[in-house]
Amino acid sequence: MLVGGYAGTWLTNEQSHQVTLDRRGMAAVGGIVGCGAVVAMPASACGIHETASVMRWLADQTAGQCGPCMYGLAAIAGATEGLRQGRVEGDVLARLTRWAGDVEGRGACRYPDGAVRFMRSALKTFKADAQAHALGRRCPGATRPAVLPIPDVRRAA
Repeated sequence: MLVGGYAGTWLTNEQSHQVTLDRRGMAAVGGIVGCGAVVAMPASACGIHETASVMRWLADQTAGQCGPCMYGLAAIAGATEGLRQGRVEGDVLARLTRWAGDVEGRGACRYPDGAVRFMRSALKTFKADAQAHALGRRCPGATRPAVLPIPDVRRAA
């Protein structure tokens, strides 16, 4: 389950049944209420696939005013896409974790912090899937339609 939108936090099924949807409850699991969006993913979906799509969109939507957004989020989105496709070099999971730490708290605004919170929670919540992807295994969720809506900014422009 995703709580708080694209700057929010992925929760495991177990967490979603235990947490209260308020500031205190979400803080206890490292999350935020954010915009209040709650999306339950079907078991057949792939959290890594969904996260990679959102990370690409988040990286493409930055204002481009600081290094963490221009370079950090772009690198994280690229590595997450490689993970989705099972095309990885070295320890991509450790690299994503390190890059998230490099970006967090260093942006001109809080935008990159929300993006890395989202990505970190995916690596934690979908740990087994992330490890499988890192070993080059494709998941069946990658062939199914996306669950999370990603705006098509090409049409809006």
